Amino acid sequence: MDRRRLLMMSSVLLVVAVIGAGVTGQIAVAFDINRFALHRYIAYTLLALALLHVVLVAPTLIGLLRHWSMPRRRAHKAPPAPASAPLGRRSALRIGLGLAASAGAGAAIGFWRRGLDVPAELNEAGDLGVLYHRWSRPTYAGGLLKSLGAIAQPPLYKEIPGRMAHTLPPPTDLARMPLHQAIRQRRSRRDFADRELPMQQLSDLLFLAAGETDHADQGWPFRAFPSSGALYPTETYVAVRSVGGLEPGVYHYQPARHALALVRAGDLSRVLMRAAVEQEMVAAAAATFVLASLFDRARFKYQDRSYRYALIEAGHLGQNLYLCAEALGLGCCGIGAFFDDDVNALIGVDGLQEASVYLLAVGPRHAST
Repeated sequence: MDRRRLLMMSSVLLVVAVIGAGVTGQIAVAFDINRFALHRYIAYTLLALALLHVVLVAPTLIGLLRHWSMPRRRAHKAPPAPASAPLGRRSALRIGLGLAASAGAGAAIGFWRRGLDVPAELNEAGDLGVLYHRWSRPTYAGGLLKSLGAIAQPPLYKEIPGRMAHTLPPPTDLARMPLHQAIRQRRSRRDFADRELPMQQLSDLLFLAAGETDHADQGWPFRAFPSSGALYPTETYVAVRSVGGLEPGVYHYQPARHALALVRAGDLSRVLMRAAVEQEMVAAAAATFVLASLFDRARFKYQDRSYRYALIEAGHLGQNLYLCAEALGLGCCGIGAFFDDDVNALIGVDGLQEASVYLLAVGPRHAST
């Protein structure tokens, strides 16, 4: 094969490799793939083809450089070797050795860099939270690129088809404690009296913590807690042990109808206690609220930052619940230590698209507290 044909083939392959590197790079950005093997292999191929291209055009480049560097002898200098000159064995051997060396060097650099690129936080004893916090810092370029791989906006409400719904009584204004008093008295209360939680109080808790409070905009009602973009990725579940007029079970709160949809029947307080690292207050609470995040509901707009926003939002809702419980004379305690997979299985979510992020145990207080 002569040099011209080989040069043409390498040029075509080089263009294809450049396009492939761009496409796979865009895929890696869109799906947040930090180590995309296909992209790395195409990059090695691109490096090898670039080196081959340089080797093939080297005689022409050298001839041109000599021609330009010696203007006085330009007329007596033989023209550069034509690109169509046959490729000799020695040149072919050089090209082969160059390709092998570049491929070996590229692979060695890749493996070396792969070792260097592993952050300390990815070790078993590392802090993944620090890693996420660092990698989710926004930039103009990152926001622009990630917008190209945007996902579709999920529905604003989660429906559980075929499940029996319990309409809650309308909320009341029984929680009349002044705000400054509720804030001053708010405590994490872990001791609960063995009494039923009245259905009306459960209704007030759900409405004041997570209910829809403003329907001025019929297409986009606002709720009791702030949410980035008013997207409300937080879903509220209640594991009921002892609530007047309501059978024990796990329920999903539906704010648009102010109702509870049954997810699982039966008293599961002991199961939830084991999932909450054997914290006994969960088994003693009349009801335990499980806050879960439907990440895609915010991720379609906020990309990496959506996970931060989801956790912030769960904190807003949890504080609402704390203050409302205090105003109603109830005890409330937030719980962050729990086995995610066990709690996710209990409320019927996959832990990926939707995952539990916060538990809050609620129940009547003892008379002395």
